[in-house]
Amino acid sequence: MNRSKQKGTAFESALVDYLRANGFPRAERRAQRGTLDAGDIAGLPATIEAKNCKLTELGPWMDEAKTEAKNAGTALYAVVHKRRQHSTAESFVTLPLHLFVEMLVYVDAP
Repeated sequence: MNRSKQKGTAFESALVDYLRANGFPRAERRAQRGTLDAGDIAGLPATIEAKNCKLTELGPWMDEAKTEAKNAGTALYAVVHKRRQHSTAESFVTLPLHLFVEMLVYVDAP
């Protein structure tokens, strides 16, 4: 396994551990499915594309997450990208504004 793949696998595993410890016991790494890939983490109500890269490429990453959400049959999707030199809990989450607003409306609902 090449170094880049090792970094990605390690981050996905750390992300699953974090999610399980914080209320998502069914979170697990998802097997890759080629052109029908459905995201990196299963067991959540959203499709997650995990990235542990030196360079940030939000546009292509978001396109990938959106396609994977369609493959997974989920309406929600986000990219979780590792913040260098920080813990998994300090990773960044990027999602489109319209999905963020939907989440805020849901949280604010009586």
